[in-house]
Amino acid sequence: MTAERDNHEPSGTDVEITTVRTQAAFVNKLYKMLEDTTIQALISWSERGDLFSVANPTSFSKIVLPQYFKHNNWQSFVRQLNMYGFHKVNDMIHSNLTSDNQTWEFKHPHFKRGEIEDLQNIKRKSTKPAYSASPRNSSSRISVDTDDDIYGPMYKHILHIEDRLHHVTRSYEILKNETNTLKGLLSRQQDTIGEFAMLLGDVLEGDCKFIIVF
Repeated sequence: MTAERDNHEPSGTDVEITTVRTQAAFVNKLYKMLEDTTIQALISWSERGDLFSVANPTSFSKIVLPQYFKHNNWQSFVRQLNMYGFHKVNDMIHSNLTSDNQTWEFKHPHFKRGEIEDLQNIKRKSTKPAYSASPRNSSSRISVDTDDDIYGPMYKHILHIEDRLHHVTRSYEILKNETNTLKGLLSRQQDTIGEFAMLLGDVLEGDCKFIIVF
């Protein structure tokens, strides 16, 4: 009887493993970020622990994102939050989005400090049509979100396009700065030529007067 009971009652370790496996990889990594005290200056819980904030998106993208994900794109991170039902709390409409010290706040009813068991209730919004699953294959449809699930071929393609756009934008800024520099140099050269022409005219005029007087 004891052996039979042991076969049917999972241990605490088994329950913990099952709970972890039903959580999305993205949600797990996000929670780990907030538990990392070394990056609290960039991402941290609120005082009540019911929402989190990112104080500097630019630094956060360069320093934190590559440690947990396969990219360093802020907008991609925000889209992932939206896909998992997170909502932006603070109003960004009348603020400067390009400011490095801009603070972004996000909230989810099942994402709270210390309530790890609720993380399994956070699901990614499905973009696939729902199919009726038979009892035979219903268990096989329960899967864990891995990095390959989160960053599928289409999503990776979007990231690739965003990276190319970012490089094009940087190239444009560099070209624009070089053009402005050349314009300034050309303007100074024209001023120098004008001054030289005036000086030459004065010299020629003085020579003519000297010849006439002589």
